[in-house]
Amino acid sequence: MGIVNREKIRKMIMKRSASIGTIVAAVLLTGACTQKPATPPQTLSEAPVSVVQPSQEAVSTVPAIKINDCKIKLEELHGNTEKSQPDVTISYRNKTLVEGTDYVVSAEEESSSVGKHELTITMRGDYEGSQKVPYIVVPDSPVLTACSTKVTTALLEWTAVKDVDGYELEYVPADQKKPARIARVGKDTLSCELQGLLENRTYRFRVRSFKVVDGYSEYSAWSDPTEKALTKIKTVNGATYVDDILIVNKTYPLPADYGYGEDPEALDAFYRMQADAAAENIWIGIISGYRSYSVQSVTYQSFVYDRGQYEADRVSARPGHSEHQTGLAFDINSTAFAFADTPEAKWLARNCSQYGFIIRYPEGKESVTGYQYESWHIRYLGVEKAQKITASGLTLEEYYGLSSRYAD
Repeated sequence: MGIVNREKIRKMIMKRSASIGTIVAAVLLTGACTQKPATPPQTLSEAPVSVVQPSQEAVSTVPAIKINDCKIKLEELHGNTEKSQPDVTISYRNKTLVEGTDYVVSAEEESSSVGKHELTITMRGDYEGSQKVPYIVVPDSPVLTACSTKVTTALLEWTAVKDVDGYELEYVPADQKKPARIARVGKDTLSCELQGLLENRTYRFRVRSFKVVDGYSEYSAWSDPTEKALTKIKTVNGATYVDDILIVNKTYPLPADYGYGEDPEALDAFYRMQADAAAENIWIGIISGYRSYSVQSVTYQSFVYDRGQYEADRVSARPGHSEHQTGLAFDINSTAFAFADTPEAKWLARNCSQYGFIIRYPEGKESVTGYQYESWHIRYLGVEKAQKITASGLTLEEYYGLSSRYAD
């Protein structure tokens, strides 16, 4: 179906008016229509009327345009009905539109607010008549402005839309179409972290706004989709790596035969830290470094025997799940809770990232790491990564979007 040229219509305007809320348009019939003497004129029963972007002025009359086919295009010159859904259809009581004849229609909208309304369509010329047609004004669409991903999570941000009740987020692996997952948030929320995404996948994200009208949700169009790959996680000889960091926790174990002793690079970094601390009259030393799978098994079982499995799982790793087996984790000075209040523990927390270490199990993060606060447990990552993670205030799990939960 052809489209009325806006400049052409404007040039044809003979009289202008500031009548707000009135839409006047020409009926344009386009396409080939072969005349045959024995064929009666075509009859219009349900002609689609599409509404396009409004101009800044309303007009009271527009010279009609010749009809070449029996399709109607409503060129909107004022109003807000470009948001109507679905396309408006009108009926002319089985009246016949005659090729080569001039027609003019006008439309007056009831309201431009989000929700259900009626549009009054009036036809003038050889045929007179009007009809009320229902239409729906939908909310504006938000714009997805940011998308950052981790191993199993994605953080989305979007622009605010006025006069809505909330937003819906759609996310789905990019290589599949359906079913997509939907998350709904309130109108004051302009960011959302999606969790539980599938590892090593690229996801497609988009957002739309909604407003509840008469118990039903009216939706905007979806924003343009954004595709983003999750942070890659890989397994090498049974060990899990993210961003070239060896990950060991309740979710990601090590093979029983992994490990050979303290990592030389981590040990050198500790000795430098120890020397600098001593220069400030702070003494720190390693009381527990590398532990093999079998040694960790004995350690864990002793906690189970003394405290029961629930409490043991809060303070000790099951065999294969201990960072000590990597040779990259050290316990410093004391494993008593009172160590946290000592000058040594406070110096360690302030300075260890400068040497490539993090406090692996921070206070208040037990639900994330799976272990209670251990002010004495440090983990070597390298200076750059340790400083970034420490500055973020996040745990290793939070920074990369990892879980830490036993399967059973």
